[in-house]
Amino acid sequence: MSKVNIKYAFKQMIEQGFSYFTIKDMAGQIVMQQRNDDMSPQGAVDAIKDFMKHSDGMFQIEARTKNPGVGNNGIRRHFTVSTEDLVEERKPRERHEGISGHPGPYDRGNVSQRDFLGLYEEAKRENDKLHRELQEAKLAHLRDMNEANMKFLSLQNDFNREKESDKITGLATSVLGSMFGGGMTPSAPAINGIGDNSPEVDLGISPSEEARLEQALKTLAANDPNFVSNLEKLAKLCSSNKAMYDQGVQMIGNFT
Repeated sequence: MSKVNIKYAFKQMIEQGFSYFTIKDMAGQIVMQQRNDDMSPQGAVDAIKDFMKHSDGMFQIEARTKNPGVGNNGIRRHFTVSTEDLVEERKPRERHEGISGHPGPYDRGNVSQRDFLGLYEEAKRENDKLHRELQEAKLAHLRDMNEANMKFLSLQNDFNREKESDKITGLATSVLGSMFGGGMTPSAPAINGIGDNSPEVDLGISPSEEARLEQALKTLAANDPNFVSNLEKLAKLCSSNKAMYDQGVQMIGNFT
C-alpha cells in the first residue's frame, strides 16, 4: 500500500464524510479506533491529528462512512501515512538531559522510539569499541611479556655458554699442563672433578693458537662425551711412551 500525505487523507475524509476510523501500526496492531456515531468527519480528522502529534512513524488509517459494527459499512478507504507530514504541528517534547546532553536513563517516556533506538545503537557501538580496545591492550601486554621472556632466555643462554667456555679453557690448561709441563700459575676451575687443585700452566703459545685450542676443545666436548678421559689417556701416553704417542699423532694426521 502506497504512502500518501496525511493532509491529503484528511481532505478526503472531510470531503467524503468519513467519521469512523481505525488506526493500525505497520505490524497490523490496532492503536486507536473511533466508533462514536455523534462524531463528525472534522472531529474524526481532529482526533487523528491529535494522535499523530503524540506518535512517531508510519501508520495505516482505515476510514469509513458508517459504523463497521452496524450492518452496512458504507464507503471504506485505506491510507498509509507518516507522522513526519505533521512535523510543523507536532508538540515539542520535554527532554531531560543526562550525561553528554543525551536523555537520562529514566527518561524513556520522553524519547521517541526512533531516538531511543539511535541512542541504543550509539551505546552499543561505544561498548563494542571499548571491548576491542581492552582486547588489543591484553594482546599487547602478552606480546610484551613474551618479548621480555625471550630476551631473558637469550641472555641466560649467552651466560651459560660463557661459563661453559671458561670451564673448557680451564680444563685445557689443566690437561695440557700434565701433557707438556711448564711454569705454574694459580689453579684452574674444575669440571666434574677433573682439574681439581691443578695449577694453571703457562703454555707459551700465541693468542691465535690459544683460540684454535679453545675451539678444538669445544668441538671435542660437543662430539665426544668422554673427551676428558681420552685427553687424560693421551697425556699419560705422552709422558710414559713418547714414541708411541708420536706415532699415534702421526697416524691421526694421516686421516685428516
